[in-house]
Amino acid sequence: MNGRKLGVAVVAILSLGLLIGSPAAQARKKVVTKTYLQGVGSPTGGTALAIPDGGGPLTQLVRSPIIVRGLNPRGKIRTVKVGVRASHVAAKDLEFYLASPRGVINLSSDVGGQGNNYGGSFETCAGQFTLFDSSGAATAINTPGLQAPFAGTFAPEESLGLLSGLGNKKATNAAWSLLVEDDDPANPAGTLWCWKLVISATNPQR
Repeated sequence: MNGRKLGVAVVAILSLGLLIGSPAAQARKKVVTKTYLQGVGSPTGGTALAIPDGGGPLTQLVRSPIIVRGLNPRGKIRTVKVGVRASHVAAKDLEFYLASPRGVINLSSDVGGQGNNYGGSFETCAGQFTLFDSSGAATAINTPGLQAPFAGTFAPEESLGLLSGLGNKKATNAAWSLLVEDDDPANPAGTLWCWKLVISATNPQR
């Protein structure tokens, strides 16, 4: 009798393991993470965008949109991260903002000391990003003395935690955009090569 119960228990455990490892079980994850890319080398075939040299009345905002898809409409956002890959001889000339369904969030503005660029290596989506992350980054992007190219993870100037709890239905019914500005006419123009949006959201099944 005990042997029979043990055998039934083993079969049940093995069946549970198969269930957890199946694609259907993966679809039932409580939290899913989606990454969206826009720019050179992205799946959408985006192109590089010039960042006009500006200042005063000449200042222009460059807008690069991403359409968010594939999130469970009944879920809610947990975290948002933003990656940037841009080149400029003077990173301190640049300002980056995320235009979101909850408004515009300042990622970085006029920082970088005497360094250049945001991110490292290739001038495509394959390069190393400057990743803005309010959920786990130890170093703020505007830390005094911090030098560009910021190849790594940093906390933005304004918290991306403002997006926590945003309903997925609202997130997928809006175009998210990276806004870039050069507010100093003293140096040449720059280039936005690629940016990415990483969204982790709940995935309720009922």
